[in-house]
Amino acid sequence: MSATTITTTATLALAAPIVDQTRLTVQAERAARVMMRKSPETQRTYQGIYTRFAGWLAERDGVDASVAAFTSDALIEYLEGLEARCSPATVKKERAALRKLARYLHQLGVLDATVILMIEIPTMTDITTPRQGLDRATWERVLTVARARLASSTRGRTSHAAAVRDLALIQVLGGAGLRSHEARTLPANPFDQGRSDNQGGSVYLRVHGKGNKIRPVPLYADVADALHAWRQAREQLPELVSEPLLFSRLGTSRVDGSFPDAGGLLSTNGVIRIVRPILLAAGVPVDQAHPHTLRHTFGRLYMASPRAELSRLQRIMGHASPDTTSRYVHTTSPSLAPNTAALTGYAPTPSPATKRTAAAKPTAPRDDRGARHRRDRAGESMTAGRSRVVD
Repeated sequence: MSATTITTTATLALAAPIVDQTRLTVQAERAARVMMRKSPETQRTYQGIYTRFAGWLAERDGVDASVAAFTSDALIEYLEGLEARCSPATVKKERAALRKLARYLHQLGVLDATVILMIEIPTMTDITTPRQGLDRATWERVLTVARARLASSTRGRTSHAAAVRDLALIQVLGGAGLRSHEARTLPANPFDQGRSDNQGGSVYLRVHGKGNKIRPVPLYADVADALHAWRQAREQLPELVSEPLLFSRLGTSRVDGSFPDAGGLLSTNGVIRIVRPILLAAGVPVDQAHPHTLRHTFGRLYMASPRAELSRLQRIMGHASPDTTSRYVHTTSPSLAPNTAALTGYAPTPSPATKRTAAAKPTAPRDDRGARHRRDRAGESMTAGRSRVVD
C-alpha cells in the first residue's frame, strides 16, 4: 500500500463522525433494527418507546442518556409516571419493550440488567379495561354520515371519488377489523382468490398483518360492496391505473375531476384526517375519534352477535395471544340481567295434579337433572342464530 493511500485512509477515518457507543439512543436504535426482526411498523413502535425513555432520562439528569443511566430505579420511576397518565395496556407495552432492550444490552455485556429483568410484569386479568369500541347505534350513525357524503360530494368540498374511497376505508376498519397499517397497504386487488372466486358466496380479504403474517378476513356484504364500488371508481381515475395500492393518496381535485397529485402510500395521519371528521359528525366523543376505535368496534360488535367464537375472532383480527382478544368479551352486570331473568323464568309451571301430589307427599330436595337439562337447552336456544360473517 502506497504512502498516499495510507494518508488518504487516515484522513477519511479522522473525518468520519465518531459514534458514542455508550449513548442509550445509539444502542436502542441498533436493538430495534437488529434484534427485533419484526415489520417496519413494529420496529418504529419500539424505536419510539426507546426514544421517549431516553428523552425522559436526559430531561431528568440534564445530560444525554447513557447506557449506565438505564437502571432498575430509573425504569420503575418512569413506569410510575406512565401509570399516572396512560392506560394499563400502554404501560404494559412500554414495560415489555424496555425489558427487551435491557435483555439485549445485558447479552452484549454493556449493562448488568439482572435487577431490571426481575421487575415483575402483571399478567392480564379479568379486571383489564375492555376495548372501547362503538356500540351498534353509533356505528350505524358513522356509516350514515359516510354514505351521506356520497350524495353531497357533488356540491361540497369533498369529491365523489374521495367520498367513495373514504366509505370503503371506514368499512374496512370498522366492518372488517383491519389495523390502519393493514388497510393502507392493501393491494389494488385485495381479495383472496384462494378462498373464494368472489363471484358470489363468501368474500375474503388477503391481509398482511404484523410480522408479515398473511391471514384471510371474511367480509360482510356491505363491506364487500363498498370495496367493489371504490375499485370501480378508481378505475375511472387515470392517475391510479398503475397504482399498486388500493387506498392511495388522492390529493386535491381539480375542476375537471382529475387528481394531479394522486398516488403513493396513504400516511397514518392521512387516515386520521379521513376518519376523524366522519366520527365527530356522527357524535363520537373526541377522545374516541380515532381509526383504531373502529377496529375495536368490529371486535365488540362481533362478540355481541349470536354464536360468536373467541378463537375465530382471534384469527380474523390477527391477534397473537387470545388474552388480547378476550378484552372484547367483557360484559357488565346490567347487560346480563335480561338473560338471567329469561333463564330463571323458563321453569315449567306444574300442573294442578302435580301440585296436589306435592302437597300430600313432601319430598326432600334433589337434583332435577331433567329440569337442569331443559334450562341448558333454553340457554342454547337463546344464543342460537346466524352469524353475519360468512365462512
